[in-house]
Amino acid sequence: MMPDTPAATHAVPLQDWIDNHPIGSEMYWRSPAQAQLAFVRDELHHLLWAGTSFEDRRAHPPTVISSHVSKSILLPVYELLTPARVARESGGYFDHIGGLDARIRLRYNFFNWVVSVESHHHITDRFRDLFDREAATNPIYAEGFAERWVHAPFAQDRRNFTVTLGTRYDVWTLIWLLRAP
Repeated sequence: MMPDTPAATHAVPLQDWIDNHPIGSEMYWRSPAQAQLAFVRDELHHLLWAGTSFEDRRAHPPTVISSHVSKSILLPVYELLTPARVARESGGYFDHIGGLDARIRLRYNFFNWVVSVESHHHITDRFRDLFDREAATNPIYAEGFAERWVHAPFAQDRRNFTVTLGTRYDVWTLIWLLRAP
């Protein structure tokens, strides 16, 4: 089992983390926590890996790189790699390569999402009013993040940036816009 600190460097597949960290039935926020886990595992990962085979998606699942506690529930800090990032880092190949080459870290605390993007290339600004491009995220509010994972706002760095979003719909939209050609 991985340590529950941002210093942990060992990534654990999300499903393994879920299996090893059951949420007690007595926990009032159990259902929203389970919905969060399923959202990242089933929706965000599939969105990011759209166009790849089931085998490729299964071989490169979302991972847990740290954790934090909210509403007395242990929650993960997730890491998602795009197919282009996996290919570049491993020397591998995916048929639809192109598009976003990035590492995305995120967490949800039942109030908001903190999302850090580390891209190999500059990101085109398609975000309209999805988030405030000038707003810096204070690392103290990025629970579970190592300080080095919290970047400048998008207005200052279009490759490595951190944003705070309100809903999972905002997160899904961000990922969809990031992967758009």
